[in-house]
Amino acid sequence: QTFEDLSLSIDRIVTDAIAENSLNPHNIEAAIRKALLPLLFGEIGLDHAKTIAGRVVEIVRVGLSRGTL
Repeated sequence: QTFEDLSLSIDRIVTDAIAENSLNPHNIEAAIRKALLPLLFGEIGLDHAKTIAGRVVEIVRVGLSRGTL
C-alpha cells in the first residue's frame, strides 16, 4: 500500500470508530488502536505502528473535546 492509501484507511477507521462508539470515548480509542495496529504493523513495524496509533488517538481526543470531529 502507498502512504496515500494508508492515510485514507486511517481516516475511514477513525470515522467508523467515532460513528460506532460515539457515546464512549474510551471505546473510540480502543477501536482505533485495534484497527490501526494490524494495518500498520505489516507496513512499518510494531514500534512505528504503536507511535502512529497513539498520535491518531491524541488527535481524535483533541478533536472530540473541541467538537470538531
